[in-house]
Formats: sequence, structure tokens, C-alpha cells
Amino acid sequence: MEGVLLSNISKRFQVDGRTIGALKRVKLSVPKGAFVSIVGYSGCGKTTLLNVIMGLQHSDEGSLFFDGMDGRTAMVFQEPRLVAALSVEKNMALALKHEKNPARKEMVLDHTLEVLGLTAFRKALPCQLSGGMAQRVALGRALCREPELLLMDEPFGALDALNRKRLQEELVRIYLDREITILFVTHDVAEAVLLGRKVCVMDQGEVRLEIPVPLAYPRNPGSAEFISLREKVLEAILREDGSVLPHQTTESRSV
Repeated sequence: MEGVLLSNISKRFQVDGRTIGALKRVKLSVPKGAFVSIVGYSGCGKTTLLNVIMGLQHSDEGSLFFDGMDGRTAMVFQEPRLVAALSVEKNMALALKHEKNPARKEMVLDHTLEVLGLTAFRKALPCQLSGGMAQRVALGRALCREPELLLMDEPFGALDALNRKRLQEELVRIYLDREITILFVTHDVAEAVLLGRKVCVMDQGEVRLEIPVPLAYPRNPGSAEFISLREKVLEAILREDGSVLPHQTTESRSV
């Protein structure tokens, strides 16, 4: 199978003299071109898993393989992490610093600005952008790397509902156009089902369950099929003590 393969990945941290197992022999196959959402309670290992795949942290055990992929990977975080002194286009161009061909560098940058509706803002500084626009720039910077694998850690979690919806729609469009592989971490169960073709449920450092989402894009959160899948994911994230997850509305629940 072409894609990303994690085999028995473990990661431990030392906290106040205690050993904490953040990841425990994680096994996960992500086919090339898949969109996988990852959900679970805070502290279950979601972010650590992305950090290990990205190479920001090293696993203590296990193997990570990129089969049929060249390993080009980019990551988008919850905060945009833009350089305050640089314009929109210069922030995005940071991802192209190793591109030797100036014409190609300009082409990739111009195309990405256009795709994300940022052309008119290319000279703007981060302080002049809304939260939604700043996150578009962060996404654009990642896309300028032309990644085969895009890792996203709560990228829309700090946005208002309108900007969140817009960026969700943009992400699906980009995913379908570019056929990239996406791993998307979220606390919002409805968002996980809205975006992913598969939802992985993590708990205590393990991937406990993988739930396919056989719904065509764009998805209707009010449909019976969507609600059924959302409730199935929620049920899978129930705490071991049987307590029920908190929820925000009947449309969207978060963990």
C-alpha cells in the first residue's frame, strides 16, 4: 500500500520524575490520497503523533515509513505562527527558500495566493489580518511546499464559526484538487466527520478505533447519515468510567 505506515510507534516523556506514555505502540496505515481525521480527549496523544510524523519529535520505539511518497510534508498549527515583520507573500515564501528556480518560485507563490484568495493581501503584514486571513496565510505557506502529506493540528479551533466554515470548504476543495494526503487533528467531532474520509479515535496514546466515512463531498451535517456517523464517533470516545462527552450544540460536539 502506498502511503504512510506507522508500526508500533511509542513516545514517552519524563514529567516530575514520572514516565508518561504519550504514544503506546501506535499502528496506523494512511493510504496515499486519504483524508484522515483524528479525535480524542485532550492529552490522548493526537498532537504528539503529528509531531513524530513531522519529525519535530523522535519516537522511542517503532518505525515510520513513507511508501510510494517522497516524504514532502508540511504542518499547520492552531496558531498561524507568522513572522510579524514579514508580509503575507514573504511569510509564504519561507516555504520556498530551497527552490533554486526563481520563475518556479514565483509561479508557486502566485498560484497559492490566488487559490486562497490572498492576492490582494500579499503586501499586508500579519497585524493587518483577521484571524481567518492569518490562518489562510499559514495554510498557504504549508501548501507552497507542495507537500504530499499535510498535517493539521487543530487548525481552525481558534476561529469564529463563519471563518471556520469557509476554511473547511477551502480545505476540502484543495484536497480534491491536489489529491494530497491529510491528517487532521480536531476536538470537534462534527468537524472530523465533515472533513475526513476516515475518523481515527485515540485514547491514552493508542488508536482505538478507525471509522470510515462513506459520504460524498460536500457533506450535510443535518442529514441522517451524517448524524449517525457523528454519534458513532462520539460513542467511541466515551470515557472508560462511562461519563458522556460534553457538547456545544446538537450540530457540533467537542472533546
